[in-house]
Formats: sequence, structure tokens, C-alpha cells
Amino acid sequence: MITRIVVLLIVAFLVALYFPESRATIVEHAGPVVDPVLRLSTEREMNRIANDLKTYQRENFERLPGERQFSDWIEGQYSGGGELDAWGAPYEYRLEDDKFTLRSPGPDGLRATPDDIVVTRPRRF
Repeated sequence: MITRIVVLLIVAFLVALYFPESRATIVEHAGPVVDPVLRLSTEREMNRIANDLKTYQRENFERLPGERQFSDWIEGQYSGGGELDAWGAPYEYRLEDDKFTLRSPGPDGLRATPDDIVVTRPRRF
């Protein structure tokens, strides 16, 4: 029985990935099971992006892409929706004097709520 449920969840997840318009319906019903997996996936991807930004900084005389250039940078780095979190929302990038921050609005899709995923890295000068 458990095997059938797992297989059904995997198939539903794959359908959601293939047909983005079905993602909301599937996630709504499977949210409690799927959200932790999507959260972990998004956290890993955001850490990878942050590490790639640090590499970019080292290779570009300690400069990072500006906030306006971030979407172009991320599209150039990752193909196939790399600029979107697991729920289909674009990552937010903020560049401050001493750090940069990546933010995903998380499962609820709303910014600045408790379920947001935030990754921060210090800037080097």
C-alpha cells in the first residue's frame, strides 16, 4: 500500500513538473508530503547559486551582479527555469554593502512571511 502511495506521489510530482499549470492543484493536495522535499531542493539550489555568485565575485575583481543584472546572470548560468524556486516563483536577490541575500517566498508564494527561505553570504572587498 505504501509503495503505491509513493509511486502515485512521484508520478504526480513529475506531471506537475511537466505541466506547470497543474502544479498548484497537485501541490495543494500533496503539500504536507511534498513541501519538505521542495523546501530542501530549493535550499540546496539557493546555496549553489550563492556559491556561484561568490565564484563570480572572485573572477570579476570582487564585483557581484547588480540587482537589475541578476535575472540576466542567473538565466545565463542555469537553463530550464534555474531562476525559479521549486514552487515556480523567481528568486529575489538583494545586494547590500556587506552581504548579498537570496530569498524564495516558499510554499505560500508570499514574500516576507515565516515560510520564506533565505540564504545570505558576506561580500568580500
